[in-house]
Amino acid sequence: KDVLAVAKRLIRVLEQMGLQLDGALGQTVPFDPDRQEPLSADVSIASGRLVVVRFVGVSFRGKLLRKAKVEAAEA
Repeated sequence: KDVLAVAKRLIRVLEQMGLQLDGALGQTVPFDPDRQEPLSADVSIASGRLVVVRFVGVSFRGKLLRKAKVEAAEA
Protein backbone atom coordinates (compact mmCIF):
# COMPACT_ATOMS: atom_id res chain seq x y z
CA LYS A 1 0.00 0.00 0.00
CA ASP A 2 2.85 2.39 0.78
CA VAL A 3 4.45 1.91 -2.64
CA LEU A 4 1.14 2.61 -4.38
CA ALA A 5 0.60 5.77 -2.31
CA VAL A 6 4.10 7.05 -3.15
CA ALA A 7 3.60 6.26 -6.85
CA LYS A 8 0.31 8.19 -6.91
CA ARG A 9 1.94 11.21 -5.25
CA LEU A 10 4.84 11.06 -7.70
CA ILE A 11 2.45 10.99 -10.66
CA ARG A 12 0.52 13.98 -9.27
CA VAL A 13 3.74 16.00 -8.92
CA LEU A 14 4.85 15.05 -12.43
CA GLU A 15 1.43 16.03 -13.79
CA GLN A 16 1.90 19.47 -12.25
CA MET A 17 5.20 19.70 -14.12
CA GLY A 18 3.67 18.76 -17.49
CA LEU A 19 3.20 14.98 -17.55
CA GLN A 20 0.00 13.84 -19.25
CA LEU A 21 -1.45 10.33 -19.33
CA ASP A 22 -3.39 9.57 -22.50
CA GLY A 23 -6.40 7.33 -21.99
CA ALA A 24 -7.54 5.20 -19.10
CA LEU A 25 -7.21 1.44 -18.71
CA GLY A 26 -10.22 -0.30 -20.21
CA GLN A 27 -11.51 2.87 -21.88
CA THR A 28 -13.08 2.39 -25.33
CA VAL A 29 -12.08 5.12 -27.78
CA PRO A 30 -11.73 5.61 -31.56
CA PHE A 31 -8.32 4.52 -32.86
CA ASP A 32 -5.88 7.37 -33.55
CA PRO A 33 -2.63 6.07 -35.08
CA ASP A 34 -0.81 9.27 -34.08
CA ARG A 35 -1.44 8.60 -30.36
CA GLN A 36 -2.07 4.85 -30.18
CA GLU A 37 -0.63 1.59 -31.47
CA PRO A 38 -1.93 -1.99 -31.47
CA LEU A 39 -0.66 -4.36 -28.80
CA SER A 40 0.35 -6.83 -31.49
CA ALA A 41 2.44 -5.89 -34.50
CA ASP A 42 0.52 -8.55 -36.46
CA VAL A 43 -2.76 -6.60 -36.14
CA SER A 44 -3.80 -3.70 -38.32
CA ILE A 45 -6.50 -1.35 -37.01
CA ALA A 46 -8.27 1.18 -39.21
CA SER A 47 -8.30 4.79 -38.05
CA GLY A 48 -11.52 5.59 -36.17
CA ARG A 49 -12.34 1.97 -35.27
CA LEU A 50 -13.22 1.45 -31.61
CA VAL A 51 -10.36 0.12 -29.51
CA VAL A 52 -9.81 -0.64 -25.83
CA VAL A 53 -6.87 1.01 -24.03
CA ARG A 54 -4.63 -1.63 -22.37
CA PHE A 55 -1.62 0.61 -21.53
CA VAL A 56 -1.97 4.38 -21.25
CA GLY A 57 0.09 6.72 -23.39
CA VAL A 58 2.48 9.25 -21.88
CA SER A 59 3.46 12.73 -22.97
CA PHE A 60 5.53 15.39 -21.25
CA ARG A 61 5.11 19.09 -21.98
CA GLY A 62 3.43 18.32 -25.30
CA LYS A 63 5.99 15.76 -26.49
CA LEU A 64 4.71 12.21 -26.95
CA LEU A 65 6.93 9.80 -25.01
CA ARG A 66 4.94 6.59 -25.47
CA LYS A 67 1.84 5.81 -27.49
CA ALA A 68 -1.09 4.13 -25.77
CA LYS A 69 -1.25 0.38 -26.45
CA VAL A 70 -4.68 -0.73 -27.62
CA GLU A 71 -6.58 -3.70 -28.99
CA ALA A 72 -9.68 -3.79 -31.15
CA ALA A 73 -12.96 -3.63 -29.23
CA GLU A 74 -15.36 -6.56 -29.51
CA ALA A 75 -18.17 -5.94 -31.98
